[in-house]
Amino acid sequence: MALTLIISPNCKEYLTTNNLKSEVLPSAHSQKESISKIIDQIKAREKEESEATARQIDADAEAWVRTNGKRCPHCNQGIQRSMGCDFMMCSLAAGGCGKSFCYRCGKPWERGGVSHTCV
Repeated sequence: MALTLIISPNCKEYLTTNNLKSEVLPSAHSQKESISKIIDQIKAREKEESEATARQIDADAEAWVRTNGKRCPHCNQGIQRSMGCDFMMCSLAAGGCGKSFCYRCGKPWERGGVSHTCV
């Protein structure tokens, strides 16, 4: 015995358990696969755009450091000296290593040392 489903009074087609299994469900599965593929493509595009944005930010930051500052010789963190002497301490709060160095030559600056001679 086949179950008959009527879609609407205006519809001349009807669904039975037989054509539901052979026609409707495979189509729905195919549509689900298509939607999944579209979602995957959107996610991949968003990931590519996010990575491109991150690369641009990194490039901009690198250009800024080259123009306005230097890199810590110990950990490579970007550093800027706005005024004062050549004594620098790489900021832990900014993701650096906390080590001291001479801004001009990059050599280590011993803690407690009051002067430094660039080599």
